[in-house]
Amino acid sequence: MRGNNIPISGPMMKTKATSIAETLGKNNWECNEDWTARFKKRHHIVFKTLCGESSSVDDASLNQWRDNVLEKTLSKYEPFDVYNADETGLFWRLLPNKTMDFKGQEGHGGEAPKDRITVLTCANMDGSHKLPLFVIGKFNTPRCFKGVRKLPVCYQSNSKAWMTAAIFTEWIQEFDRAMHCQKRKVLLTLDNCTAHPKVTNLKAVELLLLPPNTTSKSQPCDMGIINNVKCHYRGTLLKRLIDYIDEDNDFNNFKLTLLDAAIILKQAWEKVVPATIRNCFKKAGFQASESETETVEEESDVEPFLSRLLVEYGIPDSLESIENLDKEVPTAPSPSEAVNPSTQTEEEREDGNGPTAETDEDNQGENVATAMKTLSQYFMQKGITDDLLTKVQKTIDCHIDSAV
Repeated sequence: MRGNNIPISGPMMKTKATSIAETLGKNNWECNEDWTARFKKRHHIVFKTLCGESSSVDDASLNQWRDNVLEKTLSKYEPFDVYNADETGLFWRLLPNKTMDFKGQEGHGGEAPKDRITVLTCANMDGSHKLPLFVIGKFNTPRCFKGVRKLPVCYQSNSKAWMTAAIFTEWIQEFDRAMHCQKRKVLLTLDNCTAHPKVTNLKAVELLLLPPNTTSKSQPCDMGIINNVKCHYRGTLLKRLIDYIDEDNDFNNFKLTLLDAAIILKQAWEKVVPATIRNCFKKAGFQASESETETVEEESDVEPFLSRLLVEYGIPDSLESIENLDKEVPTAPSPSEAVNPSTQTEEEREDGNGPTAETDEDNQGENVATAMKTLSQYFMQKGITDDLLTKVQKTIDCHIDSAV
């Protein structure tokens, strides 16, 4: 069916599997999400939203570009020095959108939140270097960022939370400076969207734009890297929600700030393993030289984990719907659209990011010291090694001294 460009959904696959089981006499067999996840992993199946581009890609022209342009350009670089960058939209507070029953407690799904950010991912071909995630939000000074000296991600803002030519130019110039300081010459591949202008006077970075309308087959980040990040993000977010509900809290009171989202995003990015990145470059037609020996390494099993989480806690959303929550969210303006710099602080918005535990700066040292004492007691109760406990105690003493 897919060979004829007929889309296959999760329910279609389950229906067919059930039909085959009945033919084999297994009338009581149930095709659940856990079985589907194992089947997809075993046969390397990934559900994707079909938006028309992939089926319309001229394979002959794409292969010609790979042979004449990409292969020639890659021959000048080692896989360590070949990068791909791509943006994706993320509804960072979006929870499963149907009514849920967490162990007997009802929750009510409302309208999908409007909280959207753009996330730029960038990694090299051998998976050994992942640049810090670059996040673009709508607010210049989110309330939850107050008092935070170092964010877990790089952050910029504008009125649309989109990547713009100005922001991208600033980002790539910083990347170029970093590579130049390391005395490296690198290749950066990008799609040719409006937010990716031709940046000149780069000392260490060569830009290679992918052919128009081919990113569904030529963009490594679109081959599974971004999806992997989002699966890890959704899994952690759902786990937080489940832990919150398990403590007898009301589902409707669950809050998440943009700072929380940034922390989870960083953790999700760290969980993307080198094998996943290498395989995505390979799927996009980026082939290392024959002299390169491929290291056998297992890819992340985040999809089966997320699927089991949905089943175990009775969340009615399918893995496919979770993965595609923000699949086609715009990340850059069209040529005719204007994007204004964001001067709005989050305090000006009615709901902000939800309640934020804003602590008076004079009390922060005391609160940290109290928390560290609690951590020390926990370590002793769990029989943590004396060496680690000593290090924790030194940290406690340091914070107590600074709090006095």
